Amino acid sequence: MSNQAGQRTPSCWRSVGDRCAVSGPVRRKRRPDRGEENFVRPCPKRERPFVDSMKPNNDMNAPTASVSLPVAAPAASTRSFTHHLPTVARVLLGLMFAVFGLNGFLNFIPAPTTPPPEGAMAFAIALMKTGYMMPLIKGIEVLVGVLLLLNRFVSLALVVLAPVVVNIVAFHAFLAPTGLGMMVVIVGLQLYLAWNHRSVYRPLLTARAKTG
Repeated sequence: MSNQAGQRTPSCWRSVGDRCAVSGPVRRKRRPDRGEENFVRPCPKRERPFVDSMKPNNDMNAPTASVSLPVAAPAASTRSFTHHLPTVARVLLGLMFAVFGLNGFLNFIPAPTTPPPEGAMAFAIALMKTGYMMPLIKGIEVLVGVLLLLNRFVSLALVVLAPVVVNIVAFHAFLAPTGLGMMVVIVGLQLYLAWNHRSVYRPLLTARAKTG
């Protein structure tokens, strides 16, 4: 849309034909293809609502009332008694075998007043007459007891102790039934500790183990 020079248009027009809502100073623009001059008023930049919404609001800098939320106190780490059962069983079993093993060398525990059964007496005399079996058994008991008390090589100590426990069970089951209470305690502690270390013994129960 063309106008004569020096005239003012009632409204602003872009060169592409878009109408402006706000009037501004008139500037001339030559259209060499048509040989005429267009009087165009530049349209002001429209506000972008999305960008303007991202601008910081002055109200955000105003001091706000602090709200104190209740903070949960850290839960107290309470360990149940079952968590300490392996340690208790290990110490008890180690203490029992360390004491009874040392008694085989030092004889600090008083002998029972009632004589043992005849079969038990004959078995003990036969072990002592060998000259090595009784010191070997008591030495193993001392070694295993110390390892259990120190919490060192517990899985190996339980394996070494297993034949001794089997002999104790057979001795009290067939030769001296009066000591069944102590035998049950020893077997219970041994089996509990073995079950507690079952992950270590699982490869031993493999039917066909891979070598190399």
